[in-house]
Amino acid sequence: MPNPYAKRMLHDAREMGMPEDEIAVLRGIHALEPTVAEQFDSGDVDEMVAWDKETAVTALEGRFPGTPPFVHQYAYGAHVTDVSGREAVDAHTGILSVLYGHNNPKLLMAYIKALATGVWMPTSTHINPRALAFKDAIINSLSLDDNTEEDPMRAWRVLFASGGNIAGDNARRIGDGALYDEGAERVQTDSTRERSDALADLALGGNSYVILFEDAYSGNGIRGNAECGVGPWRGITTPGLGQNKVFIQPTIESFERAIAMMPKGVKPIFHAEQILGVGGFKVVPIEVLEHIVRRVHELGGLFIADEVQTAPCRTGEAFWYWQSWAKDIALQPDMVVFAKGFGNGRPVAGVAVRGALNERLLELQKKGFSLGKWFDTNQVPPPEAALGEEGVKMAIENDYVGIARRMGAELRLGLKTIGAMYPDVVDNDSADSGVPGKGLMSGLRFRSAGSVAKAMPLGPEHGVLFGNGGREMHDPEDFRGAPNTLRIAPPVGATTSSVVAEILTRLQSVVKRISTLA
Repeated sequence: MPNPYAKRMLHDAREMGMPEDEIAVLRGIHALEPTVAEQFDSGDVDEMVAWDKETAVTALEGRFPGTPPFVHQYAYGAHVTDVSGREAVDAHTGILSVLYGHNNPKLLMAYIKALATGVWMPTSTHINPRALAFKDAIINSLSLDDNTEEDPMRAWRVLFASGGNIAGDNARRIGDGALYDEGAERVQTDSTRERSDALADLALGGNSYVILFEDAYSGNGIRGNAECGVGPWRGITTPGLGQNKVFIQPTIESFERAIAMMPKGVKPIFHAEQILGVGGFKVVPIEVLEHIVRRVHELGGLFIADEVQTAPCRTGEAFWYWQSWAKDIALQPDMVVFAKGFGNGRPVAGVAVRGALNERLLELQKKGFSLGKWFDTNQVPPPEAALGEEGVKMAIENDYVGIARRMGAELRLGLKTIGAMYPDVVDNDSADSGVPGKGLMSGLRFRSAGSVAKAMPLGPEHGVLFGNGGREMHDPEDFRGAPNTLRIAPPVGATTSSVVAEILTRLQSVVKRISTLA
């Protein structure tokens, strides 16, 4: 099956003003695609599912519960086609990974040029100039509304990682080390128990009290996610960092109860998604965030803003969501974790760190303490760094914040209309009318998890892909619950009014079908 999007991509490349020699390269790549794709062109989805089962470590691998098989063959912009020839509008984008749009011509060209140098490895032990340029782009985006360059203690530094989990762990590791107090009488964790020397304690953790939201991607390796109730990680107990931690509801009362239980001799680290991803895009109230961050900073602790799903620009509020509400210096994060969207599907992740934390770690190092050297072979390869740098520039130059705000408003209005049409299915009498989230990170919450289970296989049948999240509580003892919300997050760089209309029309047909099945 030839690529159905080739002509459209070349047309868009000209519209973007790309040089003819670059367009010729893209044309040559598309000429190769049919031969490359032949081996997967059986058109038989069941055959692919069987192949998946034969090759997977079935006890550990798996898709989100209820996700139907859609075997991607080609993709462009906001659309994907599977091996059977079905086309769908992509409102899930690989769990919010493809932010700029599938096969974006400018990003593809930046990637190809970097590949052409022959330097593909991350060069972890050497200087990677493309990573340095990408770091600069990240730092500039963090400083858009901030004069951090005037204050070295507030200026940003960046540490790349090979994935969001590792980036989150690195942030917590940096924070735990920076909070080390030689004179503190601490309650030891399991990881530090029976180890008396300060160097081992500092390296293994236990200096902090980590506060996390339930129903959020917590970043503490797989173990932390399992403990916070994220279904797909349930039962997995990979050891995390040796840190005290507590999971709270996104309320001031829940936070204060957690603080009252904080062990002696440690300081708090508030590691938070501000919009709960696996929680069905539930938005944490600004007054809650402000209260928690102020209190954490008053107690000498740190705030890690987890922007893995919200950045760049997806909420329509700011490039980084924290920039939309943390105007006061006392509310701004000490670290920011990022991944997913910055790589547009490629593995890109990292943590941005304030200069004050870097200086604190250097101070401890001079005293003979150390976190241990950090090393990640696959931090950010040059091609991914080139793609990431180009993406940040595109997002700023093309006002992706404005796109997400305008298109998000159209999407959310349409979702509320669907809710009003099918009140038997959609939880439209709630405070948010059954439409949680912001911008192009919005949801449609159903009255029952059973309706979400019915919706998942209907999506591809009706030409729309979406995710699920949130949780419906049946048993107070089973804190995990079941997904009760459709997560809708089309690519910011490829979402137009016509794409929004497609999503809404096809989603309405799914909800109508569920209503008739009830």
